[in-house]
Amino acid sequence: MKEFFEKDNKLNEFNKDVLFIDNNVDTLIDHFHEVEDKIPYSKFNKNGTIFNVKHCIKIINTLKENLKNKNFSETEEFGSKENAYFIINQAREDLCDKYEKELREVIEEALQFDEDGKHRSKSQKLDLIKNDPDYNWISVLYPAVHTDNKKILFMSIDKFLVRNSTIVEPSYNIINNKSLLNDSIIFIDEFDTSKDIILKSIINESLETKINIIELFRTIYSGLENTSFSKLLTAVSESLKNNIEKKKINFTLLMKLLKNLRSAQKK
Repeated sequence: MKEFFEKDNKLNEFNKDVLFIDNNVDTLIDHFHEVEDKIPYSKFNKNGTIFNVKHCIKIINTLKENLKNKNFSETEEFGSKENAYFIINQAREDLCDKYEKELREVIEEALQFDEDGKHRSKSQKLDLIKNDPDYNWISVLYPAVHTDNKKILFMSIDKFLVRNSTIVEPSYNIINNKSLLNDSIIFIDEFDTSKDIILKSIINESLETKINIIELFRTIYSGLENTSFSKLLTAVSESLKNNIEKKKINFTLLMKLLKNLRSAQKK
């Protein structure tokens, strides 16, 4: 798509209106090398966060490049191909489960307050990322910071269903963001895998929902044991009588239901 804009000398319009929102970890792996020398480590390498991210990405990219080589052979460092794939997956899991989140938290913390300790607004954070060389690199690793300013969005079904981390504001579900859905054109990739992803999303949401099983059981049991019904359930209302007269409701079935309720109440 970008090539068509380039042919028409409209690349500026493409950069202005189009945004590809990928998985945070994939974006880190693919683009970290572009900004590696632009990150002020003294400000963002809290507890070695940047070094940890860099180390994992180096392992992943080095092994991937080696595996492309048809003459790949076992080495003391990585062993067989199977072991190399295992190390890649392990490094990726480390990024997913820990280091990417830590990097995001460090960035959010750095953006939160200005030099005077005042809380920065969303627009102030965006201006900082756009104009300050110490913060420019953030939009390369987290392009989702520009979500609100783009008209055309490309993303996977997975990204569409999970929370969008923009760094400059609390994360949100794209599918629930009405203003974004109404004002943008969204292209969803990998739709053929949507069933598995939707199922995974439902499972994750269910796992995050905490239910007191014992209290739930007691509530259900109490409801089933209670046979004392309100008159609202056992008495025929005027509205109901009118509907019966107009033959909108099966009178025989209704009276049978009321009889059962009354008999249950007497037990």
